Amino acid sequence: MSRRVGVRFIPLAAGPAMVNLAARSPHYCGSWNVIMLRIALILVGLTAFPLQAFAGGPVYAYRHELPPAIARLHSCVGPHQRILRYPDLWHVGKRRIFRVGCPEHAPGINRLPHRDDSGYVRKPDEGPDQFQSTVYYLADDARGRNARRLVLPYPRADGTILMTDAFDEKLDIGWSTRANTSPASGVAYLDLTGAAIYPPGEFMIATRIAPADRPDIKNAVAMWRIRNGKAALIYWAETRETLPKDAPSHQSPPYKIVLDKRPER
Repeated sequence: MSRRVGVRFIPLAAGPAMVNLAARSPHYCGSWNVIMLRIALILVGLTAFPLQAFAGGPVYAYRHELPPAIARLHSCVGPHQRILRYPDLWHVGKRRIFRVGCPEHAPGINRLPHRDDSGYVRKPDEGPDQFQSTVYYLADDARGRNARRLVLPYPRADGTILMTDAFDEKLDIGWSTRANTSPASGVAYLDLTGAAIYPPGEFMIATRIAPADRPDIKNAVAMWRIRNGKAALIYWAETRETLPKDAPSHQSPPYKIVLDKRPER
């Protein structure tokens, strides 16, 4: 779905000064026409530029419009079914990460199990596009060569592991060491400043969820380390408490650190 930027052409009035200048210079009219032609071409180009190119959010696309390597892997939709994708690629060293949507209740994916404790009630007029999950593909370059779907192991409450590859919650990418620990909450965070130096072929992914299979856990912070495209859970912190709505923004409930395998530095 593509919208176009509307640009109005503002008529330029030829005042007396312009007429006098044209009369004095025999080459003025020809130069002025060239200038106006160039301006018109630039403005026409702007009107043809999709609004989506300026937007930072997801845009509509079809599976057959994806890079071929990613289109083959994105089996949660048919070749001509509309989806949402993010046009901006994440850079991880020399590699790129693509973010592509899968419809609600789509086959062939394993969602990260979480629950929504916000009390939000779905409206009848809300379309299914608003409830797509996101699948992440790690590729060698912007063409999607050698793409593979990112799969994150999730520890179920019963001790088994669920290999998840679709996510409703936001994922962040960065790097974390023991030094990247909040003094207020004691919880780990990712260094998103770009100052951290990643080992070749490695990065970390983090998210916050309310685990669907742990109703007593109000929030959990999970972090995975990606090495050569394979993920391993290295951090898990959880809390059983929630703060009142009028609590200060800097205040945090107490978290229990269940797992911490982050490097020292």
